Amino acid sequence: MGAPRVLVTGAAGYLGSQLIAALAADAARKPAVLVATDVREVPRDGRLAGVAYETADIRAPDLSAMLERHAIDTVVHLASIVTPGKDSKREFEYSVDVRGTENLLRACIAAGVSKIIVSSSGAAYGYHADNPAWISEDAPVRGNQEFAYSWHKRLVEEMLADYRVRNPQLRQVVFRRLADRSIRDPETGVYTADFIQEVYQSELRRAERTGVPFSVALVSPHLPANLNPGAAGRDGLAASVAHWLQQHLRGSDYVGRLEENRFVAILPETWEDDARSVATRITSAFQFKSGGSGKWLSCDIGIATWRPEATDVWNTAEKQLHRMTAVAQN
Repeated sequence: MGAPRVLVTGAAGYLGSQLIAALAADAARKPAVLVATDVREVPRDGRLAGVAYETADIRAPDLSAMLERHAIDTVVHLASIVTPGKDSKREFEYSVDVRGTENLLRACIAAGVSKIIVSSSGAAYGYHADNPAWISEDAPVRGNQEFAYSWHKRLVEEMLADYRVRNPQLRQVVFRRLADRSIRDPETGVYTADFIQEVYQSELRRAERTGVPFSVALVSPHLPANLNPGAAGRDGLAASVAHWLQQHLRGSDYVGRLEENRFVAILPETWEDDARSVATRITSAFQFKSGGSGKWLSCDIGIATWRPEATDVWNTAEKQLHRMTAVAQN
């Protein structure tokens, strides 16, 4: 069996460019043909010797012709939208991630490609409170519809499963990259800062698409400076605060931990008056007794609501929190 004839989609991206460089540099394992494709044209001075570069959209109807022209037998599919731009629309992301993959699979079948390697993600399993601490590859894919990346990875994996049944001649290797990390803070059980940022970006896109606002509440408890770390001290108190916030917010809200003693709540479909009511409820009902000092604790809160003319919701909430903190210190 001779060396494979390989085509890589998304070859101008981070993973794609690294893979192309590695394959081109390894004389012992270099494919007989190596084709780098991307919707972005690679400049002449950035091209590697021995690599054929094609500017192509995976949604293009003539993909099979390109595969046939190079007699490709192996496709490495890396093209997807991981971090959408500010003006990106979910419909466009779906057309690339899902429809583009479907178009590529059809082209592979038409051109007689024998193997496809697909870069998936741990996000395909979904972000769920009942996810086990360790997820095995035979766990069901339950990507959340509210998060485009997670949802699209789920749809693509379901599509691949269908193709494995209907088109077994196209062999598959699916990599689920698990660097997508845990979404729960181990000390408090609420969402991590990274995942909360994903939720925030998702809510921004949804608000821009539908015009329905959402709100962000940043909560900073006043913890005693001399409180010891550990379950009986600062960590235990932080866990209590996190649990209290979850109990006093809706089930549809997202509570996360940003820093040691700073929390955030993302409030979907929440108008400005409702957000103010949430802030009042939190500050008036916030009563925790420090085991170290025996004193009742309070908190500062900064809250902001998305509006078409004021879309930087997080930064607005930060500024309000800083103003409240400054007032409390004076």
